[in-house]
Amino acid sequence: MDYIKIGMIVKPHGVRGEVKVLPLTDDVKRFDDLKNIYIKDDNLFLMEEIASMKNQNDFIILKLKEFNKLEDAESLRDKYIFVQRNDAVKLYEDEYYTQDLVGCEIRFHDMSLGKVIDVINEGSCDIFVVEYKKSEVYYPFVKELVASVDIENKTIIINQMEGYFD
Repeated sequence: MDYIKIGMIVKPHGVRGEVKVLPLTDDVKRFDDLKNIYIKDDNLFLMEEIASMKNQNDFIILKLKEFNKLEDAESLRDKYIFVQRNDAVKLYEDEYYTQDLVGCEIRFHDMSLGKVIDVINEGSCDIFVVEYKKSEVYYPFVKELVASVDIENKTIIINQMEGYFD
C-alpha cells in the first residue's frame, strides 16, 4: 500500500491518552472525516482507530481508541501519521504531495542539475532543496520557473534563471 504523511505527533495531551498533532497538510479540515490513521513504527504502518478529534489553534488533538493513558500516548511522541493514498485529499491540477517531489531529478534542457532532497515552505511559495555538486541549492517552486513536473518519471524540468546553478 501507498501512504501519504499528514501529520506528526508532537507530544501527549493530557492524561487520557490524547496526542497533540502538528498537521503537515494545507487543509487541516482533512482530519475532520478521518476514522482511522496509520502510524509508522520502524517500517510497519499500524492502523489506529480515531475515537475523537478536535482543533486546537494550529494543532489537532487526537484520541486514539486503543491509547487510554499518558504512558500509551508518550510512546507515540515524534511519530508520523499517514493515510492511505486512495483516502488522501484529492489534489487540483499542478498540486503535488511533497513526498512525491522528493527524489525527483531537476533538469534544465538535457542537463541534470541534481535531485530534490527536501521541499520547504517559506510562506509565499514552496522551495526545492536540490542536491547540486555536493552542496544544496534552493530553487523556488513557482509556475514561471518550473516548466513541468512528471511524478511518474521523477523528473522536474525547470526554466533556469541565468547563472542560478553556475
